[in-house]
Amino acid sequence: MKRRIFIFMAAIIALSLFGACGKADGETRFQAWEPQIENLQWGMQAQEIEKFYSYGVEEDREGILRIALEKPIEIGGVSMNIVLTVDDSLGLIRVTGMAGEEDYDRLEKKLQEELSDYRTGSQPKDGASWKGESAGEKYEKQALAQAYAKVFGEGVIGDTYLDGILAGPQVFCELKKMQEGCRFVIDATVKEELEFVTNAG
Repeated sequence: MKRRIFIFMAAIIALSLFGACGKADGETRFQAWEPQIENLQWGMQAQEIEKFYSYGVEEDREGILRIALEKPIEIGGVSMNIVLTVDDSLGLIRVTGMAGEEDYDRLEKKLQEELSDYRTGSQPKDGASWKGESAGEKYEKQALAQAYAKVFGEGVIGDTYLDGILAGPQVFCELKKMQEGCRFVIDATVKEELEFVTNAG
């Protein structure tokens, strides 16, 4: 768990540098900041996901399980092949979808319609990102430091890590052009980590 926290932090720093699907008027809506897949919620474990979707295990190592849903799922009006990332402590933390190159413009337009206020900061090359509420808007540093110390021990988590967590988004969304098509990602690692730490005591 300690090793994964520092890996998660590296992703947050990289971001700082550069809802479940519903229906409204017959259109699929992007509900920030949910997994975008019906019946799924952040923090669900694999056995809970299996109640709703059949999947195959793509990767299982060091407490991180990557599972590929057997059937494509529609997100933003585009059918995608979905891989879910499930942490053994945090549960579901990331949804990754792959679509065709021809779907990029449609997806970007849809995401921008729903998340225009969240398209902030520098953007990834060949793509776009949207960042949700920062952790600092919900958590206070001192209380967070105490929560981490209770879970991992005094001195394990330093100020640099805490400052990075608090400055970054709890959930982010990214769309990127890839050689084989386009990739959609919505990631709630920070959200679930903070909820795990603050609820552990």
